[in-house]
Amino acid sequence: MLKRLTALAVMLLGLLLTPSDAQAYAWSVNHGYTTCASCHADPSGGGLVTEYGRAQGEIFIRTPWEERGSEWEPGKAADFAFGAVDLPEWLITGATIRGGAARLDTPSTDPSVFPIVMQADLRAQVTVGKVRAYGSLGALPTGSAEEARVLRNDTVNLYSREHWLGVDVTGDLVVRAGRMALPYGNRILEHNAWARTSTRTDINADQQHGINAHYGKGDWRAEVMGIAGNLQLSPAGYRERGYSGLVEYSIGPKLVVGASSLLTVAELDIQTLDQRTRQAHGLQVRSSPVHGLAILGEGHLLVDSSNGSAPSLGSTGWIQADYEIFQGLHVAAAGEWLQQEVGTSLGGWGSATWFFAPKTDLRVDYIHRQNATSSGRTPSHMVLGQLRSEEHTSELQSH
Repeated sequence: MLKRLTALAVMLLGLLLTPSDAQAYAWSVNHGYTTCASCHADPSGGGLVTEYGRAQGEIFIRTPWEERGSEWEPGKAADFAFGAVDLPEWLITGATIRGGAARLDTPSTDPSVFPIVMQADLRAQVTVGKVRAYGSLGALPTGSAEEARVLRNDTVNLYSREHWLGVDVTGDLVVRAGRMALPYGNRILEHNAWARTSTRTDINADQQHGINAHYGKGDWRAEVMGIAGNLQLSPAGYRERGYSGLVEYSIGPKLVVGASSLLTVAELDIQTLDQRTRQAHGLQVRSSPVHGLAILGEGHLLVDSSNGSAPSLGSTGWIQADYEIFQGLHVAAAGEWLQQEVGTSLGGWGSATWFFAPKTDLRVDYIHRQNATSSGRTPSHMVLGQLRSEEHTSELQSH
C-alpha cells in the first residue's frame, strides 16, 4: 500500500517536475510580454531562459530586498553561479533541483505525507551561427516521467524531456526536429490540470518527436508540429502520429487570444490498449485586465474513437487568476472541468508562490476535485509543498 500511495503521489506531483519558468509565462502578460521568444530558448516558452529573460526575472519576478534606484541593474544575481563562472557566448546552461512533500486524501486511502524529490535536471543549448542544439537530462526515482525515460533500473530513471536541433531560418521563422513540447493551448506549470492530461499536451513528459515550425511576426504567432511519436516509448505501436498546432494574436499589449488543434492516431493506445484516434480543438486566452492581475483561460472540444467505432465527444477547460500581493508573492485560484461519457468532473485549485530569493521560490497548492464515476462524483483533496532552486545562464537571445 505504501508503495502504491507513493507512486500516486509522485504522479500527481509531476506538475512540479517542469521548470518553473512556465510560471513566468502566465505572469509576463501583466508586464506586456505577449510572446516568449525574447526570454526563452524555446520560442513557445519554458525551459532555458536567455540573458534578457534572466534579467527580467530579477527585475519583475522576485521580491526585491535591496534599494532600487532609477539606474538599478540586476547584476551578478542573474548570472550563472552568481557571476563566479564565465561561460562562452554560444552556450546556455541550466540546472534545477526541486523537492517537496504532498498530503493526499481520498475515500479509498488514508491521509499520509510523502517527502519527494521531484526534479533534478540539467539542460543546455549550443548555438553556432543559425543552428542550435538543445537537450535535457535528469534523474528521478523509477515511476516518474516514464514517457521521457532513456534508461531505467529498479531504483532510478534517467530521462530526457526535450532534445532537438533547430535552425533560425529567418528572424521570424524557427524550424526544429527532435523531442519537443506540443504546441497546444496555454503552456502552464500545472501539468496535471485536466486541460493538459486529457489532451496529452503537458510539459512534464508528454513531449513528442517530430518536426516543428514556429513563426512570429508583429502581433501574430503560429506554430505547427508534425508528430512522429514518442520514440522513447516502446513498442512502436504505442506511438501516436499526427499533428498539433496553434495560432495566436495579440489584440493589445496585455491581451492574447488563440486557437489550437490536435489529431493523433495510435495503433495501441497506452491507456486503452486499443487502436485510438484522438482529437482536441479549442480556444485560449491570456490577459491582464488590471495591473497586478493575470488571467489564463482555455476550453477544448475532445473527440475520441477506438477501433473504428463512432467518435465520442467531451470537453475540458481551465481558468486561472493570478494576483501579485507584492512583488514576488503571488496568490492564484483556478477552476477546471472535464466532461466525458461517464459524467462531468469538477476541480478547484488554490496556490501561493513566493519568489523570495534569486533563482529560488516556495510554493504551496491545495487541490480539490470531484471526480466523475459511474456511481456519481468521488472527492479528492491534495496539499502540495515545494521548494525549488534553479540555476540558468545565457549570453545570447533566441532571436
